[in-house]
Parts: sequence; C-alpha cells; structure tokens
Amino acid sequence: MKSIDDNYNMVIENSATQNAYLTLDYPTKRMYAEGCPTDLEQVKFFISIKLLKNGTVYKARTGVDKDTSFGLIDLPNLPVGQYLVSVEMSGDLNMAPGFTVSIYSNHTAIKFKEEYYVLSRKLYEAMGRNDTKVYQSHAQDGQVQVNSYLDSYRDLSVEIVKKKNQDYKIII
Repeated sequence: MKSIDDNYNMVIENSATQNAYLTLDYPTKRMYAEGCPTDLEQVKFFISIKLLKNGTVYKARTGVDKDTSFGLIDLPNLPVGQYLVSVEMSGDLNMAPGFTVSIYSNHTAIKFKEEYYVLSRKLYEAMGRNDTKVYQSHAQDGQVQVNSYLDSYRDLSVEIVKKKNQDYKIII
C-alpha cells in the first residue's frame, strides 16, 4: 500500500455576500463493475476553505462521507472575496478515484479562477513581499523574463514571460 497525502488547490471568487454550498463527490463502490478493485475505504477526503488574502480559515478540515462518497459544506453568508479551496486526499492513493468539486450560490455565480492563477499565487505573493528566495532574470534585452520561487515545502513556482509583438506567459 502506498500511503501518501496529496493536496489539490483551487481558487474561487465570490462577488457578493451570499449563501453558498460547496460539494465534493466521487464514484461510490457500487458504481464499479463486479470484480474491479475498488478499495475506496483506503482513501479519505478532506476539504478546507480559507480567505486567500490573509489565510483566515473559513471552514476547517471537513471530511467527506466515505459511504456516500459525497461531501457538502454549508457556507452561510459567504463574504465577498477570493478563497483557496484545498482538497486533501490521504491513504492508499493507488485506489484514489477522480472527484468533482462544485459550488452553488443563491445570488450571483461564484467562479473558479483559472489554473494559472492558482499556480502563480505563491510566486506573486513572495514577489509582493520582496522575499529574498525569489529569483528573477532577464534575457534578450528584457524581452524574456524568468521569475522563480522555492517555498518552504520545496514547491517550485516558475513564470516565463516573453514580450515581443505579443505577450506570452508560461507558469509551471
């Protein structure tokens, strides 16, 4: 058994104070054909939600029901802002199924931000506080710029920007 923890992060943006529900669901054991290996009990899911700008925890580590493979988090009067939604999986990740995260609101749409925003968040935050671990380089008369940041968890964020005729940005 490969016992590891894994996190998936996404950012949501709420433009009005409103009631909302966040759900996470994945296939239950009964949705697999007979004889297929489905040891789903070996995988546990947890969801956390925190305000992106200051890290204030809005909902702490909330578990997903393993019998129904469905989690529902009530977000009453969710204030305006951007939130980091973290999905944590632990256990035997060889058995981990795919999952879906959805959000429902009663007033205006709550939007998931683009993936590049999530990937670049740590880099931009570090650049904003002038962190000495941010490495910046320029090449070809300023036409190519590379920014990188290695955080305390040893996660590397890299941004490559090419400026000529059209701007291109690659974030890894």
